[in-house]
Amino acid sequence: MNHGIAIKTKILADTSITSIIGARLYPLRVPELSPFPCLTYQTVSNVPYNSKTNFKGYKARVQINVFTNTYKSCVDLSKLIVDCLADVKAETIGTLFVHSIRLENTNDQEEDFANGDGLVHNILEFFIDYNR
Repeated sequence: MNHGIAIKTKILADTSITSIIGARLYPLRVPELSPFPCLTYQTVSNVPYNSKTNFKGYKARVQINVFTNTYKSCVDLSKLIVDCLADVKAETIGTLFVHSIRLENTNDQEEDFANGDGLVHNILEFFIDYNR
């Protein structure tokens, strides 16, 4: 299991989130014609830590993109994701041992689509320390 799948597993196990998005959590991008709200996740960086004893730990930076049709719903859904992921300490998610997950940054975006339909987009960035 990689860190992206671990994040997906953790988010989809949270019923406060899945009651809003269902299973609409995608790697990298939203499939064409997918309904909103939905989420995407992607790895920004994944830095290995090696030692003389060959222990391999990693620090990954993962971006979660929150897409909704209103600013309030985007803020509310983003808060649920932060509550789910931020400050995780020493937890096995699937087969991956996660030492910690920390919120690093948030950023609001607005996406303009054809036909005047607006889309609110919030970017959440997390650091994940883990080993395999």
